[in-house]
Amino acid sequence: MSKDEGNAHLKAGRLAEAIASYTSALGAPSLSKEAVAALHANRALAHLKLNAASECVADCDAALSAQPGYVKAMYRRAQAREALGSPADLGAAFRDAQAALRLDPENREAALLARRLKAAVDACSAADESAPRAATEALRRAVADGAGEEELARCVGRMSKVAEDRSQGPALVHTGAAAELVSLLPREDEVVDASSLRMPLVGLAVEALERMAAICQACEGQPRPRDPLHASLAGRLLAACRAALPDVIRSLSWLAHRSSLAILARLLTPAAAANGKGDDKSEDEAFHKGACAAAEAALSPTLRDPEAEWEAHAAAVHGVTAVLEVNKKVGAWLLRQESIFWSLAEVAELEDEGLQRSLAEIYAHAAADVSLFKDKEGEEPIRHLRAFLRSPRPKVRARACVALAKVCLLHHDHRARIDPTGKLLAATRGLLEAKVPPHVHRWAVEALMYLTLMPDLKEHLAETGARFGSLVAVAHSASKDPSLHHALVSALGALCAPREKSDEQKRLEQEMDEAQIEQMRQLAAGGAGGAAPSERKDDPAVLTKLAATLVEDDAVLVLAELVAAAASRPGGSGASTLHTAARVLLSMATTPEARGKIVAQGGFKALLTCALCEHEPTATSAAWALAKVGISINPVAYPRRPGSGPESMVKPLLRLVDGAEHELQQFEACLALCNLATHPELQQRILTCGGWRTLTMSLACENELVQRAALEAMSNLTTADEVAAKFAEPGSTEAKIFVGFCGSDDPKAQLAASGAIATLAGDPEIGSALLGAGALEPLVNIALLSDDPPLLHRAAVGLANLFNNNADAILGPAAPTDQSELPGPALTAVGALITLSSSPVEPAKAAAVGALVQLRKTRPDVPMPPAEVVQAVVANIRAEHAAREAAEALLPRGGGDEVEVEV
Repeated sequence: MSKDEGNAHLKAGRLAEAIASYTSALGAPSLSKEAVAALHANRALAHLKLNAASECVADCDAALSAQPGYVKAMYRRAQAREALGSPADLGAAFRDAQAALRLDPENREAALLARRLKAAVDACSAADESAPRAATEALRRAVADGAGEEELARCVGRMSKVAEDRSQGPALVHTGAAAELVSLLPREDEVVDASSLRMPLVGLAVEALERMAAICQACEGQPRPRDPLHASLAGRLLAACRAALPDVIRSLSWLAHRSSLAILARLLTPAAAANGKGDDKSEDEAFHKGACAAAEAALSPTLRDPEAEWEAHAAAVHGVTAVLEVNKKVGAWLLRQESIFWSLAEVAELEDEGLQRSLAEIYAHAAADVSLFKDKEGEEPIRHLRAFLRSPRPKVRARACVALAKVCLLHHDHRARIDPTGKLLAATRGLLEAKVPPHVHRWAVEALMYLTLMPDLKEHLAETGARFGSLVAVAHSASKDPSLHHALVSALGALCAPREKSDEQKRLEQEMDEAQIEQMRQLAAGGAGGAAPSERKDDPAVLTKLAATLVEDDAVLVLAELVAAAASRPGGSGASTLHTAARVLLSMATTPEARGKIVAQGGFKALLTCALCEHEPTATSAAWALAKVGISINPVAYPRRPGSGPESMVKPLLRLVDGAEHELQQFEACLALCNLATHPELQQRILTCGGWRTLTMSLACENELVQRAALEAMSNLTTADEVAAKFAEPGSTEAKIFVGFCGSDDPKAQLAASGAIATLAGDPEIGSALLGAGALEPLVNIALLSDDPPLLHRAAVGLANLFNNNADAILGPAAPTDQSELPGPALTAVGALITLSSSPVEPAKAAAVGALVQLRKTRPDVPMPPAEVVQAVVANIRAEHAAREAAEALLPRGGGDEVEVEV
């Protein structure tokens, strides 16, 4: 595909095809910087028209890296950042628009955009500076003026909203908001029953305090058990409410407000755990028993009472859901009580979104209990959940998807009835692609996480070519809701990354065949308590295909968002996310066609982040993925941002070459370095990081493919002055290495070594060192024995440069009177040039003819050997070669396993 095809698609509105054409065109070799910039800018426009602002920004960054001062790219990046809408993005957009105007003052569109952005930036600045302070002052005034509970609740709700924004939360803490909120909490003697709890005011205050406490912990990077916010919540509120705990739980279950969950979470958390001191197991157990008794006293009578009002029954169902959300251990105990679980189903037929949502959520929690879904007992819940899949309400469908996926995974006997590859999969995929609130995406991602643990479902996805649609909406939700991150990266990992093997599994694979290992695994999984056998192994080809599909569905954008968030978490708490993300990106990079999009959508930067991890498996996976990407991508096509350009991948690649777990990693890392070494700046970076030594050590590997890849990378580095100087040293080890590979039996190794020798021989000093290392013989053998055009060309150029610059060293200082007195090597070398001068390979012929003409000019005293002498020399060398090959064919071959490396 070409730029012209992309332009035609773009003009016709075929945006996806335009993006594909520009991506393909970027993979072409030898693109100028101007061409790279134009292709990225055009692809950015296509992304912008698709409302994919993040991808547009990435392409504009790449265009400006290739061609700084490119006004069109600046303008489009400003448009994209305006669409992103955050204060930081608006500020950056305004700076882009100003820069475009400085370069093109007559650009009317840029002037209009700059004017609009300035107004937006000014408005954001005013709001950002005043929001935390204004929220605290408003609450202080309301308290001082004796405002009613409705006004106080409005002020506290505003403060909670400010605390939810991580960028404004620290400023809120410093305004003294915590003291104002604590003053609203009840004292121990104030709560005699639930009605005196002043809801939702107290719930909102607790919610705001919880958010501020989380901000304090994040700022410190570690828990703060003695924080006054925690002390207030764990002491004052808990002591006040626990005296009337059953009554409080019953009353809170009627409130359809998130603030009720904030209070329940505190009431159903042991005081020691709330203070960060949860080490006393006996105290925890006592608290658990009391919490279970309180929850049962609050909810069980209503659920079991056939005469209870529907409103009360519905409130009790919501109460069970709330208890499950804030304390799964207490909630699970409730569900195991006789008749409670089955009494919940009475609300299933009601057309009430809240009740259906709560029931589906309860089923999702209950799916882990074998007794509740054993045999026919699971039929009624499954019937309800399948009906919920048809609900027009995303919140209900999402929870039903999780419940059914969990039942499929944990209760194999129900799998055929549910059919996870049918409506369940379709509903989950639809929710992932839809523009729904982040909490709905969180449930959909959890459903996907359970579904992707089933190999049959993955095979179905691969065979049918099913797509998830664009995952841009999920990426947007992930940027807003950190609770999505773990489930999302786990689902992507289960979908396309091979399962990690323990040390025990690796040991077994060395001692037993695969069928025996699988039999042992299934027996072990089903041997205890009648548990269902574990899922069988995934097919690697299926995983690779699914990884490529995910790249097409913009999953790289999601991973880039997850990695950026995980890397910013304090204390290494994001290490698990980084590890799984690196494994997923590695699986994606296995498909060569996907590598361009991985770079364009931020996957390259994400891999660099993972490659710098202290966790060795994460760094290794990321470095290997970088190697795969580096093989295919032109070095000028990478984004050029400080700290995240192609130069940043050099150290991870060299570490992989030096400490690879197996030879495929080493081979691909060498190939990536070979590609990078074609660029002068990156060439210098490789040498500065000790790349020459690392690659030289790799030549000792027994695998010929690894040797060849390392040699090719070294050959590309020989154009650097620093390396050329190594060859000029007396007794140069480098010269001996390349001469040795030039005479090897591997044609591709010969190609790399002879190419380097041909280039280096243009310097007389290096040519002398090469002759001292015996370079003449392998070049002559290639010229007389090979029929490979590139090899013949390199041999001809190498011989020509040696004769042009070091003729006296080859022929001797004075010509003899008789041709037969020429040194043997000189006679064969001249014979090789004469043979090449009639070669059908035109470049080789031209080099040889030029060398012979130059030889006649500089050494007229050297007559050309007769044709019959040349023929005899050539025939003798070819006969010796044929005899050597015949002798080698009679030798016994080694029976060891060879490592097959596929590129």
